[in-house]
Amino acid sequence: MRRFSNLVYASIQGVAKSKAIMLSAQDKDDLHSTVFVLLFEHRCRKLRQFKGKNGCTLATWIRMIAVRAVLDHLRHRKDALARPERVVSLDMICEPAQTEPSAMSHLVADEQKRLIEESLQTLSARDQLMIRMHCLESRPLSQVAQVLRLSATNVHSVKHRAIARLKKAVDSRIDKPGEEKSVARK
Repeated sequence: MRRFSNLVYASIQGVAKSKAIMLSAQDKDDLHSTVFVLLFEHRCRKLRQFKGKNGCTLATWIRMIAVRAVLDHLRHRKDALARPERVVSLDMICEPAQTEPSAMSHLVADEQKRLIEESLQTLSARDQLMIRMHCLESRPLSQVAQVLRLSATNVHSVKHRAIARLKKAVDSRIDKPGEEKSVARK
């Protein structure tokens, strides 16, 4: 018990911290005792189950038992603090989001659409069809593969190449001298 006492306390605290739950000193002591009771009950059944396979040390085994004991305790606790999804930190509460987009965001979105449409026109018919069907119309790749007469594995390569070509075309339009560069890239 002396050898692994600090390890058990650290495991208990680690689980509580990962679940964003504050445990009282009494809870930690109770859980600490529970872990050692689990180890020694039924003629040390949990200790006898330890085999040391695959690089597992006794410390790892005891840590695993401690973590499971804490999780079981939290699962069975009845108060609201045992369920972190019900408790929200005041830091997490923020101002309500804007319900309608600003005029600037509409302008940027319209400009992005125009830029993508113009760049799409510079691609081959196959690339245009791939992007229109899959990206703009949200059709599954299996359907696109049938239309383009591609294998199921090849359609992924064609899609990635078409998207890369479209990005390159959009970038070349943005980087042309004399044009506005304030358009946000998608």
